[in-house]
Amino acid sequence: MIELLITIAVVAIAAAIALPSFREFNIRMAVTSTTNDLVHAVTLARAEAAKRGTNVTVSATGSWTNGWTVETGGEIILQHAALGPAYSIQSKSTGGGSDTVLTFQPTGNLLAATTFDFNVCRPTSDANSAQSRRVTVQGSGTVSSRRSVVGSPAGSC
Repeated sequence: MIELLITIAVVAIAAAIALPSFREFNIRMAVTSTTNDLVHAVTLARAEAAKRGTNVTVSATGSWTNGWTVETGGEIILQHAALGPAYSIQSKSTGGGSDTVLTFQPTGNLLAATTFDFNVCRPTSDANSAQSRRVTVQGSGTVSSRRSVVGSPAGSC
């Protein structure tokens, strides 16, 4: 009986130590997964614009947090569902254009913006601008992603 109580106590202590790390791991994975989905949508739109020889847009469903769509001429190429309730995406178009629509020309360049920034934010209960992700789309269509939204034109998380 004593051995069983000691085993249960050791398991409880190990779980108490591991739980915060596991929670942080899940948050980081959700932010990274959302970032990868967003980068995929943007690079797909750029490639489709070049392939089809027409403008292709990536547009928010109201806000980026509510999901997004890649489309051309009314044809939906890709659709992404809304994010989990605690996560959010902020955006900012610099040099013109809308903060909720990103359009690629057949040349692969952005149509109305010189730069477009996305911030994929962690849940507000675990907000951390240094651990959130920033995606930047240059006017040339080049996409980059990095950890930390500090100094991002889209704001801070």
